[in-house]
Amino acid sequence: MEVNHVVVLMIDDLGAEQFFELLSANMLPNIKKHFHNSIFSRNMICTYPSITIPSQHAILTGYYPDKTFIPMMSWFDRKKNIYRDYSVGSNVFRQNEDLSKEIKTVYERVDGNRVSMHIGLRRGANYSSPPEWVVKLRFLTKFMPRDSFMKTTGILAKNFTKPFEEPKRYFENAEPPSLAVGLFFASDAALHMYGSNSEKYLKVLRDIDGAIGKIIDKMKSLGYGEDTAFIICTDHGNFTAERILDINEVLVKKGLKPYNFKKRKGDFFAINGVQANIHLHGDDWFERPTLEDMRDYNGKDMVELSLNLPGVERVFCRDGKKVVVESKEGFAEIVHKDNKTKYKVEGRDPLGYEDLKIADGKYHDIDEWLKYTYNINFPLVADNIWRYLETERSPDMLLGTDWKTCYTNHRYNHGIGSKSCMSCPLMISVPDGTKKEIPYAKVADVAATILQFFGKKPEKDMASKPIN
Repeated sequence: MEVNHVVVLMIDDLGAEQFFELLSANMLPNIKKHFHNSIFSRNMICTYPSITIPSQHAILTGYYPDKTFIPMMSWFDRKKNIYRDYSVGSNVFRQNEDLSKEIKTVYERVDGNRVSMHIGLRRGANYSSPPEWVVKLRFLTKFMPRDSFMKTTGILAKNFTKPFEEPKRYFENAEPPSLAVGLFFASDAALHMYGSNSEKYLKVLRDIDGAIGKIIDKMKSLGYGEDTAFIICTDHGNFTAERILDINEVLVKKGLKPYNFKKRKGDFFAINGVQANIHLHGDDWFERPTLEDMRDYNGKDMVELSLNLPGVERVFCRDGKKVVVESKEGFAEIVHKDNKTKYKVEGRDPLGYEDLKIADGKYHDIDEWLKYTYNINFPLVADNIWRYLETERSPDMLLGTDWKTCYTNHRYNHGIGSKSCMSCPLMISVPDGTKKEIPYAKVADVAATILQFFGKKPEKDMASKPIN
C-alpha cells in the first residue's frame, strides 16, 4: 500500500459516544460512506484535563504538556510574570512561538509540502489558511455576530482541496501537499453556546459531515483517492454542568487576595477552567510552593479549604517532582520517573483505581496505563496529571469537580475526567480498504501514525506510537 498524501480532519468538541450514535443513526452519512472500511477506535483517550489546546498539540506533535510547555488554553508564567490567553483575539497564533523549541510538529518532520487549515498550531506548515491578518482583522471587528464561527465549516470545505487542485499556485515546486490538516471548530462554538443535544449543535455536525464528504469526493475526483490516507478525529468530548462559578470570586470570599502583576504580590492567581487552576507562591512569586507550604499558607490549609469549596471532590497538587491527589476520604501519590508513572494510594482511592491491576505502586509507562484505564472514568489520568502539572506554566493546584459544577462561564463544557468527556472517535481510511477496530488509543498516537505513513519513526521521547 503506497501512501503519498495524508489528510487529517479534526472536529473540535465531539465525544466518541455521541459520534458513533450519530453514525449508527445515519446522521453522518458522508463519514459513514467514506469510512465504512476503516481502521477505527471508539476509545481514543484525550489529554487530562480534557481540553482543546493540549489535546490538539498531542495530535500534531506526539507530546503532552510536560514537553510542549503549553498546559492549557490560558496559562501563567510566574518567573516571566506573563499571562497568556489563546482565546483572546489573535493570541491563538502565539501557540506557535510558545510551543517548546525542543520538539517538532508533524509539519516540521514531514517532507514535501505541508498545509495547515488549522487556527492554532501550524508551525512548520509552508502554506497556512486563513492568514493571521485575516483572523486579527476578524477579532478587531467591533461587532461580531454571536454565531459567526458557524460559517467557517463551508469556508474550510471550499478551500481545503485548492492546494491539491492547483499546487503551482501555492508552492514553488508545484507539487501537491504531502500532509494537509484541517480543523472544524464551529462544533466547539455551538457546543459552548447551545449544548450537545441542541438542534444547532447537531446541525453543525451535519454541516461538518457534508463538508468532509465534499473534501473527500473532490480529492478522489482529482485522482488522489488511490494514494491518500484520510484521518478523522476529535480532541475531546463534553458535558453539561448544573451550575457555574468563578474561582476568583470564591477565593476572595475566603479572605484570599488575588495576584497583582505590577507589585508581584497577592495570595493566589486563579484561572477558571471547568476544574479550577490555582497558582500559589513559595517564599515569593518566583518559587512554587511545596505541599507543606500549601498546608500552612498564610494561616490557611489550602488543600482542606479547596476540598470544601462548592462542587470540589478532589484536589491535585504538585509537590516538587510528584503529584498528590487528595479527596476527603483518601490520598494518592503519583511519581513519574524515566517516562513511567507509579500510583500509590492511602485510604479510599480518589480516582477509583482500587480494583485495577496497574494500581500496584509500581512504575508503568503511558501505554500500560492506557490499557488498564481506557474503559473507565479517569482514563490515563494517573499518567496525564503529572504531565499537566509539571511545567513552569502549570498551576500548583487543580480542583477536580463533581461534574455538576463548572468553574467557568459556560454550562456546556468539557475538561472533566469522565470517560465520555475523554473518549474521542478515530477513523483512518487507507487506500487498500483495511477495516479493523482498535480497542484503544491516545490522541498522541495520531502523530506517530502520520509519521509512519511517510516512513518515519517517532522520536524516542514521544509519548506516541503508530496505530495499526
